[in-house]
Amino acid sequence: MVYDKLENAKFYYGLSPRIEKALRFLQENDLAKVKEGKTPIGLDKDGEDVVVNCWMNSTKPYSTAKLETHQEFLDLHYLVDGKEDLFVGFVQDTSKVLEDKPDIDCRFYEGFSRPLPIGVDRFLLLFPTDTHAPGLNHQDKESQTNKKILIKIKV
Repeated sequence: MVYDKLENAKFYYGLSPRIEKALRFLQENDLAKVKEGKTPIGLDKDGEDVVVNCWMNSTKPYSTAKLETHQEFLDLHYLVDGKEDLFVGFVQDTSKVLEDKPDIDCRFYEGFSRPLPIGVDRFLLLFPTDTHAPGLNHQDKESQTNKKILIKIKV
C-alpha cells in the first residue's frame, strides 16, 4: 500500500512503468476536465494494462463497507474534489473469505481494517495483499458526491 500526496509521486515511478504511467496521468492532466467513463492509457498495444475510470461517486456509511482485494490489477484511488474514506488493511489480517468473484477480479473478506481519507491531493495505491472498502463517508459523517478517478493497473 502506498498513501501519499501527489506531489511526491515521482518517488514511486521506479515501482513499475505502469505505475509511473498512472501517476504521471494524475500529475500531468487537468483532472477537472477528465470525462466520466473508461479510458485506456496503458503501455500495451490496446492500452488495457492501465485504465482510467472516472465517475461521480456518492459516499456511503461505514456500516456498508465490504473489504475487497484484486489479484490481476492494482487500484490507484484519487479524488478530484471532496473527501472519501476507505477502510484499508492487509489480507493476513482477515479472518475469512466471504465471497470470491474471479470473473470480476474481486474477493471479499471479513477482517480488521481502519479508515484512511483520500482527497486534498492524496492518492492511495493498493496491491493484491491490501484489503480495501472504498467510497465511504469521510469520518462517517454525511454522504457527499465527489468526482473520483480509479486507475486499474495490470500486475
